[in-house]
Amino acid sequence: TLNFKHTMAQCPLGFGSGAVRSSPVECGLCRGILFDPVRLEPCMCSYCNDCGARVKECLKCGRDVESMVEDPELENQVRIFVQAHKVPDGHKPLGLFYLEHAMKHKAHKNNFAADARLAEAIQELDKGAAWEEKAVAMSTQA
Repeated sequence: TLNFKHTMAQCPLGFGSGAVRSSPVECGLCRGILFDPVRLEPCMCSYCNDCGARVKECLKCGRDVESMVEDPELENQVRIFVQAHKVPDGHKPLGLFYLEHAMKHKAHKNNFAADARLAEAIQELDKGAAWEEKAVAMSTQA
């Protein structure tokens, strides 16, 4: 007989598992999800804007940094990646996802990104709290 176990969906990059693989939407310095992403020139590796400004030699490939360029397409990829983590099955609540990345930014002194991700975490966690309060109110009325 075949024995199939139910498995929950998991992030293909390992976020939430403790074994994260490098990602094109991950900062080369703080390892958080990119915030205000830039690419370093000439190597084109991706960093948060504030993190990239502090790097003189790329931490991913070792090349000397000459300049940084904004990358709107990469920003769009980050948005898509974050939206994919709204799926509840097998993923952390989005508020906790943002909180995890706020702490990564903070640990590497990218305070601007940390504050922004923390605000997003609070907003998402407040949505969840409001939903729970509504569910409790509805259940007590029944």
